[in-house]
Amino acid sequence: MKRLSGRPGKLCSVAKAKWQQQMFFILCESEAAATNVFFCAKAKRQQQSVQSERKLTPRFAEE
Repeated sequence: MKRLSGRPGKLCSVAKAKWQQQMFFILCESEAAATNVFFCAKAKRQQQSVQSERKLTPRFAEE
């Protein structure tokens, strides 16, 4: 029977580090997407606010 060289704990820590790196990447991607959604929603609310103000502002004909 052939024995693996190195320590099994080292292999486990490498796998754990790779997993943590993947989780961090996924977290960053989802956070960026959430931030993008937030800013899009905020811009939409501001646009709607400006449009409603325009409707409320009386327009006068130039003489």
